[in-house]
Amino acid sequence: MKLALFADLAGERAALEALLQSAARLGECEAVCLGNAGASALELMRRRRVTLIAGPEDRALLKDPVGLERADVAYLRHAAAPRRLVAGGRQMLLTSDPLARDAAYVVRPGARAEIGDLAASTGRIRGSQGEAPYLVLDLESGEMSARHAIWDAAPTRHVE
Repeated sequence: MKLALFADLAGERAALEALLQSAARLGECEAVCLGNAGASALELMRRRRVTLIAGPEDRALLKDPVGLERADVAYLRHAAAPRRLVAGGRQMLLTSDPLARDAAYVVRPGARAEIGDLAASTGRIRGSQGEAPYLVLDLESGEMSARHAIWDAAPTRHVE
């Protein structure tokens, strides 16, 4: 089993679609958003059963849910708490909290997510095209790798 970890979509559905298509090619893989999905990505994340660990922007949407579908509000309300797990014998914490430090390895969104010797971007996706970066965590071995799904908003296309 693998996890595809990403964050900070800024509501870019095209980026999310490309990322989920890319992650699906990995086989048995659970998609986990480490926060700040953006309102326009919620419906697709909910339908595709993406686990959401709410970030500050997601929590702000709950305070002012004007324009959100009822199902999307429920999805935000039921966002997962920071997730603790053991992968390859290492304790890990998946969180949207930039200050969390209470595990051997902490995976959080930011310009650089550092996990052991690996440093990779989990994004901040902006614009009409680009790379949707994500990290792949193998739960059995504990190995992590960085991947990118290339996307273009009009029309949505996916290239790897």
